[in-house]
Amino acid sequence: MENESNDSLRVEQVNSYGRLMASFSHELKNHLGIIREANGLSSDLLIMHGSQLDEQLKKTLEKGFVTVEERVSRMAEAFHHLSGFAHRSDTRLSSFQPEQMVKEICQFLERFARLAQVTLDQRVEGEVPAVYNDAALLHHVLFRLFLECLEVQPCGPVRLSRMTMEPWCSWFFLLLSSERAQVSSFFSF
Repeated sequence: MENESNDSLRVEQVNSYGRLMASFSHELKNHLGIIREANGLSSDLLIMHGSQLDEQLKKTLEKGFVTVEERVSRMAEAFHHLSGFAHRSDTRLSSFQPEQMVKEICQFLERFARLAQVTLDQRVEGEVPAVYNDAALLHHVLFRLFLECLEVQPCGPVRLSRMTMEPWCSWFFLLLSSERAQVSSFFSF
């Protein structure tokens, strides 16, 4: 009885984390939108009145506006993936696009891969049909699988050379290779 109570509490805890992440992600996306608008306005003002500025200062400002837009776009995409991940636990079984899940996993593994000196290269080959399954659980399993591959890879630069999904069977393929070792992991659903 106590184990069932603990399990139930753990499920509620995970759901709470999901709702918290979704709310936090939404709020941050709003702030990024404001930053993007302010950056765009500043860029427009530079275009309209930039002829009065020193050329070096104008180039520096232009470069700064481009950098801000690139960073805001990158973070908006990350928060979009985080929001999708957070909402995935809302329903146990649902229809989802596998390639979207792989994009999210690559986004979440980016830092881990960079620290491990691994290059992530994610491609989708052909059309992948929607899947009806426990998306949150599958996301967790794939994330842990790929993270484990990153953590056990040998020292030195490694390239994640391919993750593909074949149209009729939705395979996920991960290959880590280096001069000294090769680790392959397959997952199918």
